[in-house]
Amino acid sequence: MAQKTIVYMVRHADSPFSLENERYRGLSEQGLKDAEIVAGRLASEKIDHIFSSPYTRAVQTVDPLAKRLQLDILQIESFRETFWAGPDVHIAEFAKTVEMYFADPHFSLPGGESIKEAQYRAMAALKHILAVYGGKRVVIGLHGNILTFILNYFDGKYGIDFWKKLSRPDIYKLSFDNMELKRVTRIWKPPARNEIAKT
Repeated sequence: MAQKTIVYMVRHADSPFSLENERYRGLSEQGLKDAEIVAGRLASEKIDHIFSSPYTRAVQTVDPLAKRLQLDILQIESFRETFWAGPDVHIAEFAKTVEMYFADPHFSLPGGESIKEAQYRAMAALKHILAVYGGKRVVIGLHGNILTFILNYFDGKYGIDFWKKLSRPDIYKLSFDNMELKRVTRIWKPPARNEIAKT
């Protein structure tokens, strides 16, 4: 019997960039406002469960929604940010490093994690959610690259160009029949002025 599961993947809102503080850097002032707008957009979607990367910026992005719906946020380590490289890679080299990774999904610098490795752990977590929470509507707060790698698992068209076009925040609605991805719909749009004023 087919189980239709809806997964809303929420890319985190704006956060001051810092490779040295990847796990704990939070949202900027604008990011916090946008997190409230995310909550407003998803509050009527009949969400059953909320999951998130354990990184602060991902949790903060779905926290207003969790509060509105009175749902707990289950943090899943496998949705964490990608370890692009070890401590010797500087922020100035980050963009070049990312292009190297996308050019070869099996490539990684010393201390880093390849795209295939990150994709494997993220997909294992997603498959677990689909198996255990099949037929539900769930939200996952995560990162732009993990979102890209998950979509890339199902369709190779999701690559570096898609990754570069993602906004902070961003929301993609994934419709599944059992484990089969049927449809991907972007549902995030820049907020209207009156929506911003309410935050």
